[in-house]
Amino acid sequence: MQINILYTRIYRYRFRRFTAGDFDVNYRQLPGTPRTAKTDALKSLLDENPLQTQEKLAEQLEVHKATVSRRLHEMGKIHKLGKWVPYELSENSIVRRLNICMSLLAKERMENFLWKIIIGEEKEIVYDNPNLTPEMAESHKK
Repeated sequence: MQINILYTRIYRYRFRRFTAGDFDVNYRQLPGTPRTAKTDALKSLLDENPLQTQEKLAEQLEVHKATVSRRLHEMGKIHKLGKWVPYELSENSIVRRLNICMSLLAKERMENFLWKIIIGEEKEIVYDNPNLTPEMAESHKK
């Protein structure tokens, strides 16, 4: 229900703009402080003291903590050992992740293959025993 209301509002907004002769469908800069100004301020605060918490940063910037969290994520920063650092994977980490993914895929293929052999075909398996005695052969023919 809420999603439909959102779309209805967008349609009404665009309809008013189109009837006024404005056919530009790109998003415009909203009134208020530009987003880049707050991001630049956040970067400067982190350069001064990377040990600050999200709550302190939000208080200094006068924005909500979720906004600071979202901007830090967009900047590629993570909180590691009490400090905000850039999130970068080392070559060793990338190779390790790749190896884990490949081993998991191979394991899935093998388990799937074995499952099909054991359970997939529920037919009787004929076992050819070359050391059959005549008595055993007679019992199998029945």
